[in-house]
Amino acid sequence: MFGADSVTRIKEKEEEKEEEEEEKVEEEKEEEGEEKKEINGEEEEKEKEERKRRRRRKRKRMKKRKAKKEIDGEKDLERLL
Repeated sequence: MFGADSVTRIKEKEEEKEEEEEEKVEEEKEEEGEEKKEINGEEEEKEKEERKRRRRRKRKRMKKRKAKKEIDGEKDLERLL
């Protein structure tokens, strides 16, 4: 049979293994969290760029519409004269 010392050593080793496993799990969770943050950051950056592109396109369309209205207005004036 085992002596009291060997039993406590076995229990200590088991506890150490459990602690190491818990630490590994925690580290993995932290790494996954960091990866998700990086991915989310990249997605946010892409969304910002897309919003900028949409705003630029909208401004460009509005300028074209405004210019077209001015030209149409001038043509109408010429017709009246």
